Amino acid sequence: MRLIKFTVTACVLISSRMVGADNRPLVERLVLTMEGTANDARGKPPGRAEGVSFSAGRQGQALLVSAENKTLLRWPVAESFDPNRGAVDFWFCPKWPGNDGKPHCLLSDDSAYFRLVKDDGGNLVFVFYRSDWKPSVVLVKPVSDWKSGEWHHLRAEWDVEGKAQLIIDEKVVAEKPMDMKGGNAQVGGNLCIGSSHAGEMLADGLIDELRLFGPPAVSAQQAVLEGKPSLTFSLDGTAQSAEGLKPEKAEGLQWVEGRTGQSARLSEAGKSLLTIPRTERINPRAGVIELWLRPTWDGDEKKSRVIVADSSSYFQLVKTDWRAIAFVYYNSKWESAVSVWAPIDKWKAGEWHFVRLVWDVDDEAV
Repeated sequence: MRLIKFTVTACVLISSRMVGADNRPLVERLVLTMEGTANDARGKPPGRAEGVSFSAGRQGQALLVSAENKTLLRWPVAESFDPNRGAVDFWFCPKWPGNDGKPHCLLSDDSAYFRLVKDDGGNLVFVFYRSDWKPSVVLVKPVSDWKSGEWHHLRAEWDVEGKAQLIIDEKVVAEKPMDMKGGNAQVGGNLCIGSSHAGEMLADGLIDELRLFGPPAVSAQQAVLEGKPSLTFSLDGTAQSAEGLKPEKAEGLQWVEGRTGQSARLSEAGKSLLTIPRTERINPRAGVIELWLRPTWDGDEKKSRVIVADSSSYFQLVKTDWRAIAFVYYNSKWESAVSVWAPIDKWKAGEWHFVRLVWDVDDEAV
């Protein structure tokens, strides 16, 4: 494929992993009853389960996490844990007093962005780190008065556009606005239940009736109607997004008169390169990209040109050498998951065209 060569303005990405003013009620995305099994309520098994055993819970049975058993339970949550907005709650019965002077990790993701820990000072700590490894929020509540064998209902809530809360036994014990300046919301692909991300710090207690909540899943088409853009690049004299995301590379860009304000011109002669870093704001499963494009070539030229692509070329919007614009999306096996195209032989150099891509792995691409 040949290098991109055109003028582009107002590139907007709308992801179905919505951020911003999303006031829809949270729904259950993962339910673990711990009723003698680590499978979820639908019967799906965990990604990893070692040393798993069960004991008497609040009602029925509960997961017993112990150093003796070397308990390790990992649940895949790539599609159910929304780092932008969500909640998790469960019942917990410690096998230690709150002032035991030892740390115990109740929950964590496998990248350690999200953590709910009882520290060695007798505090329950809920912390959520941003992509820059600075905490977006830290909530602390002393629990040194906890007794071994007593049940407590724990709940942590987060909203990057609002605040985070720590709730114990139905009471809000700590809350604070989330600080997202300097990084994006991130989370690993697995939820570590009863241990830290490396498995060396265990909860040492009983966990029962765990539920993970998030916004209801929506199609990419719904996201266009209901959500605001996840990323907006106005390209009005700057390659930085309106949300503050800086490009990974911005080389050889020329700022020229656009449809409104300025636009970025990318050319072979200028060895232009504009690369956006990987971010959770871009959802590979479903989303929308729309942009205005003014080519410096006619649509009937017999050359191929890349317009938008990811760095691994799974996702490609290209101008083909057979007078068409094509959208191709490959799966992890390098099989074409979708390939759609439209003729552009009538396009003329210097004319503006609006292009929108819509994809949804559970539906279709347009």
